[in-house]
Amino acid sequence: PTTTNLYLYERALRLRGVPYRVSSGRGFFQAREVVDAVHLLEVCADAHDDLALLAFLRSPAVGLSDAALLALATTRPAPPQAGPGSAAKGSLFASLLAALEEGSSVLERRDQRRALRALGLVRDLRGMRGQASTREILERGLRESGLLEGSLLRAGDVRGFANLRKLAELVDDLEREGSLGPGAVAAVLADLRAMDARESEANVSSDDEDAVSVLTVHSSK
Repeated sequence: PTTTNLYLYERALRLRGVPYRVSSGRGFFQAREVVDAVHLLEVCADAHDDLALLAFLRSPAVGLSDAALLALATTRPAPPQAGPGSAAKGSLFASLLAALEEGSSVLERRDQRRALRALGLVRDLRGMRGQASTREILERGLRESGLLEGSLLRAGDVRGFANLRKLAELVDDLEREGSLGPGAVAAVLADLRAMDARESEANVSSDDEDAVSVLTVHSSK
């Protein structure tokens, strides 16, 4: 198959429980669990990055309802520097803080519990900056958010879990090459995703296992 349609073959094999290996291709940086992990790093680097925070709150790491996300987006307080009558709105993070203040009724109880847990995790991870490697921050975030455990629920195999282990190793490589800190690492990973960089998802079948080898048009030449 071509790399464009590779995911169709992978999905069919997973649904039927057929072990397989991909010799080359794309899909790693677009894998759902990898995208969620990058958003986690982005929020760790800058909690006021609205797009990253929105994606993080909506991901399985937090699981806020659409109603909660809409409530947070529409109740953002004005930034401190805004003058009287200004239509400027503060960040989504400021809205989250306000929604978790005692007596606030912006969020339903279930969403409030989830948001409070997420806020605690973000603060803990941000506190690790400058004291721990990005890999250590990532791995703690994956564990405590449930993203690592949740990756095992990916249909058909443990590829999601393997992708996150592969991501941790890639983060190690990026730091050794000079991309220091969650923000710099997340920026590189986001660029690779935007460029549709050639990187196949993690293989979960060993070389000596009886598994289907999936070759793209280019890799089979």
